[in-house]
Amino acid sequence: MPRPTWDGVLYLLAETLDRVQASVNRYAAGYGVETRNIFDAEITYKVLTHEEVGKAMKLSARIHPKVERQIVNGRNIVRSEPRIEDLPLVFVRFDRKHWGMLDGRHRADKWRHRPGLYGAVVLDV
Repeated sequence: MPRPTWDGVLYLLAETLDRVQASVNRYAAGYGVETRNIFDAEITYKVLTHEEVGKAMKLSARIHPKVERQIVNGRNIVRSEPRIEDLPLVFVRFDRKHWGMLDGRHRADKWRHRPGLYGAVVLDV
């Protein structure tokens, strides 16, 4: 697998760097950790088990509950089928216990309940 690049990350997120930085800042503030510049992030591709996907999702939801639960018209839309199944998840990781999901909550919700190995792009800041 080729090493992930910023162009690839922005393609996955369909966001500008400013918006990605704002999301990282919100997670940092929620965790009470120092805000870090995403340009300093090491971008890696990880293979996660379904248990690791679930754990990262739960950690992210501590700061942004909509990662796991967003009720629209009486139903949790996070449980909706993913629009795209074969893309990796995207996370920011501050350390082992401080993760933030940047993309892929529908895929993650499906995958965390289905034993297997799944791809994730991780921005280690």
